[in-house]
Amino acid sequence: MPRATDGIQPRTTRIQSIERAAGLLRQIAASNLTGLRLVDLVRMSGLPKATVSRILSELSTFGFVVRDDAHRFHLGAFSRELGVAASAHFRLPDLCRPVVASLADLTGEAVYLKMKSGTEVICLDMATPAKRCDVGGAFKGCRVSLGVGAGGLALLSFLAEEERRGVLNKGRILLPSGSVLYPDTLARRVEQTRATGFAESAGEVVPGMSALGFPIFDTGGRPVVAMSVAVPTSKLTAAHRRFVLERLREHAGRVQTVIRHHRVMAHDPLSY
Repeated sequence: MPRATDGIQPRTTRIQSIERAAGLLRQIAASNLTGLRLVDLVRMSGLPKATVSRILSELSTFGFVVRDDAHRFHLGAFSRELGVAASAHFRLPDLCRPVVASLADLTGEAVYLKMKSGTEVICLDMATPAKRCDVGGAFKGCRVSLGVGAGGLALLSFLAEEERRGVLNKGRILLPSGSVLYPDTLARRVEQTRATGFAESAGEVVPGMSALGFPIFDTGGRPVVAMSVAVPTSKLTAAHRRFVLERLREHAGRVQTVIRHHRVMAHDPLSY
């Protein structure tokens, strides 16, 4: 006689399947503009090719992902529907938008609002100067490893010590630019950021671009988001750096006022 559990996966197996699917969706979301090939996802996930192919097939069936003519995977229509539905309860980008846009117009540079998401940093919002449309780099929804870029470094540096050490102990980080960030180098940058109160990066996300970033805290002193300004390295003279840093400091203070007024607290995963 068949058992009642025949055909039903054990709970641990079901959870593992969900974790793997969620991991692949994160990878695709981080590169959604260009898309990722099957071979890319196999390499990035460390899973067997057959497993990745099976999960992608299921995700595609339900509209979570779609494959283009170049055989690259992107987020699908249902993923977009979920994002739209979730955004109704996620006010933080809307609350901060006027300040982010103001800083972009004032400095003439691209401005980013980023938040910690697990061991990554996600771009919640960005603004570019009204007269510029040639800004490359991060985009809304993109992800990088925690500690990468000025925003990611600002967030990492002011986490609780145990969380910081957990990130540093994970080993080297492959940067979007193609180079490698080693734990000892990252640890020194964290120390410098904690000493100065702001973060700096150069060429980590996009070659030829530098950035300055400030953490923004909740009433409990925990970093909620980071705001950063990206500047072409060739343009970042001492005078322009001082100007950008002063304006960034002022606007970070404005965002912190907004966050505390609306009682936004640091939380991970994103669920404000």
